Amino acid sequence: MQFLNRHEPYKSMLPAHQEYLAMHLEQVFYAKGETVLQPSDGPVDRLYIIKYGLVHLERTDISFGAGDSFPLYWLLEGVKVPAPLTAQKTTICFCLHKQDFEYLMQQSPVFHRYCMQGIHSANE
Repeated sequence: MQFLNRHEPYKSMLPAHQEYLAMHLEQVFYAKGETVLQPSDGPVDRLYIIKYGLVHLERTDISFGAGDSFPLYWLLEGVKVPAPLTAQKTTICFCLHKQDFEYLMQQSPVFHRYCMQGIHSANE
């Protein structure tokens, strides 16, 4: 909860929604150079929130750091990522499975708005 309260949109969510999120997150560790997600994994089935570290989408200038969520666009579209996402240093991510992500989007207007802004940004 302390981590969530330091980052948007989580700190703006209602306490019940923050609690739901915190209860459904799974913590995963990645070593420097380790692949977090790749096209061969198939359609994206979870949201990643970086607690610590840095993840880079190969063949682009897109990177995600502490507090960032990814891959929103591909999760919402139900498709695979276009290139591997790799940990650039030791990284800790919180993962939220798709069914919990979808439930939270339905329950939390703040989270829903954040996700929709993310998908619109990716299309620009």
